[in-house]
Amino acid sequence: MNFNLEHMKVLITGGSRGIGFFIAKEFLDQNSIVCINSSNSKNLLNAKKKLNNSNLKISKFNFLNKNSFKKLI
Repeated sequence: MNFNLEHMKVLITGGSRGIGFFIAKEFLDQNSIVCINSSNSKNLLNAKKKLNNSNLKISKFNFLNKNSFKKLI
C-alpha cells in the first residue's frame, strides 16, 4: 500500500526492535526520513545495520529520564 510518504519526517520511539522496527522499515520503504530511538545503544546499532538506509537516523534517549529527554529537545 502506498500512502505517498516520501520525505515525511517520522520519529518512532522504541524503533530498534519488534513492531517499532518493522514500522520504521515500512516508512523507509516509502522514502520517509525516519529517526528511531531506544535507550539501548546496542539495539540501535543493530537496527541501523539491518535497515541500512541513508534516510535513517538513530537517537539514544529514554523518555522516562528527564535529563535524557531535555537533551533531545
